[in-house]
This record gives sequence, structure tokens and C-alpha cells, in this order.
Amino acid sequence: MAEKHHAKGDLSKDLAQLKSFSNLAGSCDESSRILLEKRALYEREDVFPPSVIDYVAKILQEEKDKGLIKKLKGLSGKQRLQEVQKILHKDLHRH
Repeated sequence: MAEKHHAKGDLSKDLAQLKSFSNLAGSCDESSRILLEKRALYEREDVFPPSVIDYVAKILQEEKDKGLIKKLKGLSGKQRLQEVQKILHKDLHRH
């Protein structure tokens, strides 16, 4: 799996290789859904216990950011920057 997802060289110059990679989740909400769908992969051979998967999924779901990308795309440049800064600084000292 690691070999399949290993980037070789400059991806900005190798569009075919870039397109071969899956897109990352667009939100914490989507990440949580994918994590729960693929939990067997992470729990296999006791790599992560189910409680860790449940905990991380819960934290991701608590972000309640479904539709955030669409919302940000609808904002002007200045408004988008302010919203992104607010998001980035929201939990800066959380952990």
C-alpha cells in the first residue's frame, strides 16, 4: 500500500502520477465517515484498538463542517480568508 501511494519526483510536472492518487477528504465530516467505513483496515492486527477509532471519529464529527468547502467558495476573498483564519485558530490551544 505504501509503495502504491509513494510520490516519485515532482508531482507538479507529472500530472499523470498526480491524477493517479485519490483525493483527500474535503471535511472532517467526510474523514469521519471514511474512517468508520475503513475501520477494519486500521484495527487489523491490533494496529489501533476500536476505542481509538471511535474517539477520532467522534472528534471529527464534532467539527460539524459538512458543506464547509461550498460555503467558503461562496465567500469573497477577504471573507474567505477571515473564515479560514477563524477555523485555523479555533482549536489552536485545544490539546
